[in-house]
Amino acid sequence: MVPRRDAGESVEAVSAFLDHSSLAVTTVYLRRLEGVEDRSWGHVAAAIGV
Repeated sequence: MVPRRDAGESVEAVSAFLDHSSLAVTTVYLRRLEGVEDRSWGHVAAAIGV
């Protein structure tokens, strides 16, 4: 979710992608994740050989 937003996607686009019932739901999640660094994707990529 956050990478799409960090890449410049609108909140509306992120909300639609996640099939949230409203923009308010998406906004709550985005606020909670703001400033949080996702360190797991590197491990996932390594595990699948990407």
